[in-house]
Amino acid sequence: MRKTHKILLFCLFTLILFIYFSLYFITPSFVVKNDIQNFFDKEYDRKFKIVNIKTNYSPDFLHQANGYEIELEDGRKLKFGNIFVQKNSVKNKWTLYQGSDVEVEYLKAEYGKNK
Repeated sequence: MRKTHKILLFCLFTLILFIYFSLYFITPSFVVKNDIQNFFDKEYDRKFKIVNIKTNYSPDFLHQANGYEIELEDGRKLKFGNIFVQKNSVKNKWTLYQGSDVEVEYLKAEYGKNK
């Protein structure tokens, strides 16, 4: 192959890698756990602690990572989940998404425990 073909292939390969990592890369959950815990501490006055965190993937055919699924615990060791958090890159802060509401999920768990 000629030198121009090699350069063209290198540029194409670099572009493909860039697109792949921009679609599928998300910071590992153990790295962002403290940041998310600080978000919950600030928003809910240190009422909840993160018990479990895992990466949440989009259900479409690309299956890219779009946030984190959180399981929380209160001071009485009442665990509840179905909380989804993602980093808003425009405002540079954490937000809830997929219709998740911490207070509603907490009340559901509390009501289910008292049955």
